[in-house]
Amino acid sequence: GNAGGGVVRIEASGVVTVNGSVTATGGKTANSGQTSASLRDNAGAGGTVNIRCGRLAGSGTISANGGNGDNPESRNGLAGGGGRIAIRYDAALQTAADVSGLRITTAAGHYAKPNYSTTNVTADKDRGEADIGTLWFSDTKLVDALLGKGLTGQICGVADYATAGDLSFDYGHVRFIEEGVQVTVNGDLTFGGTDSRLEIGGAVATNRSTYTDLWVGTEPVSLTVAGDLTLGGVSRLDVRAAEVASTTDYGAEVTVGGAMTVGSGCFVYAWSDIENGGSPQFSVGSLDVANGGRFSADRRGYRGGYGNGSGFGSDRGQTGAGPGGGYYNVGGGYGGTGGSHKPTWPAGGGFDYGTAEEPYQAGSGGGALVTYGSKYPYVEGGAGGGLVSIVATGTVQVAGTISADGDHGKNGINKQGGGGSGGTVYIVCRRFFGGETAVLSAKGGDSQPNDSVATGAGGGGRIAIWCGEPKTADVGRGRISSADEPLTPANVKSKHA
Repeated sequence: GNAGGGVVRIEASGVVTVNGSVTATGGKTANSGQTSASLRDNAGAGGTVNIRCGRLAGSGTISANGGNGDNPESRNGLAGGGGRIAIRYDAALQTAADVSGLRITTAAGHYAKPNYSTTNVTADKDRGEADIGTLWFSDTKLVDALLGKGLTGQICGVADYATAGDLSFDYGHVRFIEEGVQVTVNGDLTFGGTDSRLEIGGAVATNRSTYTDLWVGTEPVSLTVAGDLTLGGVSRLDVRAAEVASTTDYGAEVTVGGAMTVGSGCFVYAWSDIENGGSPQFSVGSLDVANGGRFSADRRGYRGGYGNGSGFGSDRGQTGAGPGGGYYNVGGGYGGTGGSHKPTWPAGGGFDYGTAEEPYQAGSGGGALVTYGSKYPYVEGGAGGGLVSIVATGTVQVAGTISADGDHGKNGINKQGGGGSGGTVYIVCRRFFGGETAVLSAKGGDSQPNDSVATGAGGGGRIAIWCGEPKTADVGRGRISSADEPLTPANVKSKHA
């Protein structure tokens, strides 16, 4: 393995000017380009840069990045996580103009594998990707100057952030992490470049599952854009929801006063809380998902069950989370019941729930089972699909993909996991258009039985589209209250649903 970055501590009563580099980067893998699974040369984490000064200035680089890896799809050459940067200055002396050309980053390590990017959807299947580190500043002046211009890290200590006007987010990876954080763009929010990613919510890494889970907390988070929200280039927006008191509440809200556009090669991910089911809501003027764009809650619903012991007693397996969680290796249920090879399994797993006309819940996880005496006890049922909830006062036009598919079960020698159920795609709008390339999907996760024990696949989720006049006089949660143009067959040309 490789060493982590060290510590750089600078204390100055006056100005600290950085026109060169201040770095505490972790060691990179030395086996770049190797494919042998026997090589285990992994990268080190970023270290620490701690600066105390009267004022910070310059146009150089301050970094505590994780070490670069080799191949994220194997066990060799994995990247290191980002480190920590804290910069304390006299807020009365500091200005945003002092640091307008500076780059500050606690990025996770990159990979040598061509075209691999954590912004790109191809990385989404890898739950174990290295994470960005943390950033702490005395106030928001450095964020004002550098957000979208290479600033990378988790923003700590900022619970309420607002821009003065438009925001062009062209490069960098930033997560606002404080519980109940509210981010406001008082103008247009435009993403561009080849690697720009903004995340709302997700402060604490927990062990509530077999994969890294970022818990948001119990206070809802929000992103508000006064104008248009446009994802262009290769960009990504992640919104994680807090726990909620009721399934009728949202744990995160995204409000766009104008048009929301998801361009080709761009991705929006909606994350539900894996135990509680709290989910995001998107309220927009209009929505356009271009061909090659993706609006997804795939595998972002209730977690799957997992066996984590020797294969005996209570450690033998676990029911998937959610109202329709699969029992042991049964598939999770939601719109449809989960699959089971034994109809006599105890009640409480794999069943359907919710309503067809107004669905607003995440899909449930599949169960997990470890057979007695297993040499390999760790197993995971597939996570359910999450919730894509979109309310548009105008038109929703889809040529790309909107999906909330469940994950498949993870199986191997003497261990079995059921598939997670599909989640929800719920669209409320005045008028809906689906192009020839459009896909709306809330599929259940596949089962993957081994040679000795069968497993159950996840049940399908729910898709509902409300257009024009509400179905009933009682205007319910998420519906449009006044009529416009109703849905007609000519508007919908999708080949896949």
